[in-house]
Amino acid sequence: MKYIFIALIFIYQLSNYAQDCFPENHLRFSAKNKGLDSISEFNAKRLIENFTKVMAPDVMKQMNKKLIVELDWDNERVNASATRDDDNNPVIRILGGMARHPRMTRDGLLVILCHELGHHLGGAPKKLRGRSTKRSWSSAEGQADYFATSKCFPKIVSMKTETTNPFKNLKEGQSKAANLKCENDEVCLRIAAASLSVTEVFASIKGSRQFPVLDKRDFTEVGVTNYGHPQSQCRLDTLMAGSYCRKYLDDPFDNIDPMIGACVSLEGDKNNQEAMRPRCWYYPQQLFK
Repeated sequence: MKYIFIALIFIYQLSNYAQDCFPENHLRFSAKNKGLDSISEFNAKRLIENFTKVMAPDVMKQMNKKLIVELDWDNERVNASATRDDDNNPVIRILGGMARHPRMTRDGLLVILCHELGHHLGGAPKKLRGRSTKRSWSSAEGQADYFATSKCFPKIVSMKTETTNPFKNLKEGQSKAANLKCENDEVCLRIAAASLSVTEVFASIKGSRQFPVLDKRDFTEVGVTNYGHPQSQCRLDTLMAGSYCRKYLDDPFDNIDPMIGACVSLEGDKNNQEAMRPRCWYYPQQLFK
């Protein structure tokens, strides 16, 4: 009986384990550090307040749960995580070091918040539960990125809670690339700039010498879906693909069928290629049970 009880506790903990936005890393940024937008604690709290105001109704509608967002401003680590509390409410935790990373912007932090929510609302494909063949509550990292820019970020910026110049922190070459990709679509331009911020942070964590850029793509094709953190360029491609897939903004993703709520290419249809989840992490399958 004792061992059964211990096993049940282990299974419960496994089902509620935290999903980090980035791999564990040794980067630390104190209150003396400033990112591209010099995000203060006040700015971060305001961003979280606006994010929660817009997205909490979706959480209640889809999960019948309360959205909880926690800011650990004094924590110098560069990360954010998604987990669930004892009542199965979705919890998002943002660390102060993330906001203070030299490449982080306010819109970038908003993408991070949306990514973490994507672990809860992103649907299939779902991560595996530990080393078992069962699916956890958490959407794959790439799927959380796809949710961030196809369902979450556009909804928040449409409420005009935050205004920003998308080109403020972009180099000239990247500004031109963003214009070419977005064709003067304001939301797409903001996503492009924010996605560059986030994936540059990710690249710095990975110690990469080559940062992701908007005018290139990762043409790698996986044989099975990657549930972990894709490479930086692949993540940027996924975030941009989500930006192009906004026509299903109010259609939630499904927990089993990855085609529901997503842009997919049906047989003979080549119109959705740019908006599809990139093959650099996603292997198309009908159902993820």
